[in-house]
Amino acid sequence: RQSAAAAAATAAQEHLHRTRYPFFDIVSHLASMAFGDDHGVPGTMFNVTFNVPDFARHFARGESVVVRLSLDIDHQDHAWTASHALKVNGTFVDLSAKRPKRKGRYYANRLGTPVPVNITDYILGVSASADAHTRQEAASQVSARVHSLGFVVNEKQAGYVVIDLIKEITPDELASSIRRKHEPSAAAIASALPVVTRPQSVDDGDDDSSDDAVAEVEFVLNLRCPLSFTVIAVPARGAQCEHQQCFDLSGYVAFCKMQLVWHCPVCEQQLPPDDLRIDPFFYRVLQALGDDEDAVDNKIRARPDGTFEPMNKSRRHQITARNPLAQGGGIGAGDGDGGGGGGLSVDDV
Repeated sequence: RQSAAAAAATAAQEHLHRTRYPFFDIVSHLASMAFGDDHGVPGTMFNVTFNVPDFARHFARGESVVVRLSLDIDHQDHAWTASHALKVNGTFVDLSAKRPKRKGRYYANRLGTPVPVNITDYILGVSASADAHTRQEAASQVSARVHSLGFVVNEKQAGYVVIDLIKEITPDELASSIRRKHEPSAAAIASALPVVTRPQSVDDGDDDSSDDAVAEVEFVLNLRCPLSFTVIAVPARGAQCEHQQCFDLSGYVAFCKMQLVWHCPVCEQQLPPDDLRIDPFFYRVLQALGDDEDAVDNKIRARPDGTFEPMNKSRRHQITARNPLAQGGGIGAGDGDGGGGGGLSVDDV
């Protein structure tokens, strides 16, 4: 039977080859080494050698060599801390930029994005500021050499240091892939109603009334992204979020890349990229307002039946049942003059 230690080692190795990352794809695994517990004491230097076959071709494609830190405690990648040190081909690597930000609400119970350390410049042996021809020439020599990596951890930890060849995914590329996967259909947008989670009664001030009628629920939505402060282009929120307020998809992904965390900016719950969804009701609102800069630059008051009105307009508009998105349009689709027999009707109220 497989021992507990062997089973743990197998689980760790499976993680190294199975894990998906939001901002890069693994092209190939180059090397890995175990550290900690039975492998030494805190402060021990662990060493591994590796080579990068056909690196010139990979470098020309924009691919790079990185180092990841995976801990046995949960078989997950972890952020580099002040207790870690890396040395590549005899040169220490600066790890300070790879630590998650520790400011504000996004640090508490954070879902982090551990950032691998890019060691491409260290194996090239030339400055990052060198011209492209010089760097490509250096890349042509990388595969002919054996490279060394040393790792020190100054606390009691156990896990693996992993060297990978990766292809970076930009925030725009990630946002585009999420949009392709989750963009709602025209029919879903046309029939979408807002999410209403906490209905509230409104006191009309009539103490003599015995009806105690409950007024129609209204809620305010901000059309500006709480992260980028720009007008939302693609409205997103979490699959488990219970609020209607959205944020801009690209703005959120860019923010998470910068801050190394994945938390909803509205409700603060963990929100990894696989849980992002595009909201069809908010989508419909943005299309209906179109080029009305005064409206989209501010807030709207919305109702459970899907009607809404800009809060800053002296002439308020109410959205009726028909919507051009049912004809297959998207944000910004439809006739600019509001015409068209199957279009969205906008009535003055």
